[in-house]
Amino acid sequence: MKKVLFAGLLVLAGVSVSAQNLIKTKNSPLK
Repeated sequence: MKKVLFAGLLVLAGVSVSAQNLIKTKNSPLK
């Protein structure tokens, strides 16, 4: 169970980081 919870946290962290990167690229005037 602990491994499943840890994997879930890693997935959530990855999704949140990717979402922040998408928002930054959309708001940045470079692209």
